[in-house]
Amino acid sequence: MKEITIIGVPIETIIHYFCDEFNLPYQVYLPGSTDKIREYLIDCNKNYNSVKLVDKGELNLESSKKEVLIDVLKNYERNSFSIIPLDIIKDKKDSVLENKDKFDHVVFIGPSHFGALFLYEKKDIVARFDFHGDYEPFYENKPFTPTHASYMNIVKEMGKINVINYGWGGSYLEDNNKYLAMDIFGEEGIIGDNKHKDANHFDIDIDCFKKELGIASSRDCGRLMPKQVENMISDTKPKKMGIWEYRWDYDHGKGKKFIENVIFKCLAGQN
Repeated sequence: MKEITIIGVPIETIIHYFCDEFNLPYQVYLPGSTDKIREYLIDCNKNYNSVKLVDKGELNLESSKKEVLIDVLKNYERNSFSIIPLDIIKDKKDSVLENKDKFDHVVFIGPSHFGALFLYEKKDIVARFDFHGDYEPFYENKPFTPTHASYMNIVKEMGKINVINYGWGGSYLEDNNKYLAMDIFGEEGIIGDNKHKDANHFDIDIDCFKKELGIASSRDCGRLMPKQVENMISDTKPKKMGIWEYRWDYDHGKGKKFIENVIFKCLAGQN
């Protein structure tokens, strides 16, 4: 029987009404944001007898730095939030990653791609699935505040990490719209190229899937289908995986089914 653990990473990205270089998105602690998907997966485990799913709950990312956010999306403007600086991730990263030595596979789930920084380590080979590159060449050799849209700059600074980007929007958008997909760090992958088979880490932003599927809240989504990614996970069975930008309230149902398949069929090999 395979033992797989799920860990909630309750970091959310909150964006200003007027988001520009002076008003960057906030990365904040949003406890409870992964509860519903984790409860769903634990309930699913009753139907799969070859998997022991261990729910480790959500990471506690409470910090002393709190702000009442103003001029942001209306759902959040009256709340006081713990802000997530990069230091919190650095401080907790080693203890979080100890889980990969205790289980056959670890699956992290969170609403912001900023949480992916918990998983990246030197010498990783990463199959990354995202419409956006989340990399800003402008920040090269300059101080900057990392966000969900520039976390790959931090990954590059770590050194010795091989990233293959699948589903990147820059490969199929019209030339005048390519800026929406941003730039990538690493190389571009093409479905069927088999480069993913050496990956120990899968980094999945669910906006890599077609918007018509109703999985992601992003207005800019990719062209991939869940089955394509599921097949690649089944081929590889990576030790660690992150599933990001997942928000239960935006999912029409195919997202939670994708995550269920990933854990109980692709990683565990149960039909």
